Amino acid sequence: MQSVERAFSILETFDEQHPARTAADIAEASGLARPTTYRMLQTLRRLGYIRNVNGRFEVTPRVLRLGAGYLGRESLAAAPSRRSTRSANDSVNTLRSVCSTATK
Repeated sequence: MQSVERAFSILETFDEQHPARTAADIAEASGLARPTTYRMLQTLRRLGYIRNVNGRFEVTPRVLRLGAGYLGRESLAAAPSRRSTRSANDSVNTLRSVCSTATK
């Protein structure tokens, strides 16, 4: 479970203000040790969730798949709460922005 927590803490360091980061930046932002961060980055890269461009890591469009199951839930469509829908939309918009910046 600790690896999953670490992977998500790394992915959550990327946002509109930080679409690309160095490994050192990611370690500092996530609070993880640099060797741990580097190992996790290599795993996330191998799985296709991030890529390394000139020494800076970026998320890839594959991260959008993480939210697709939530957005496609029938219960969400049948009885959406305004707050959860707004939160989901905000998350998707942030991911789209980060991914569109990463693909440029």
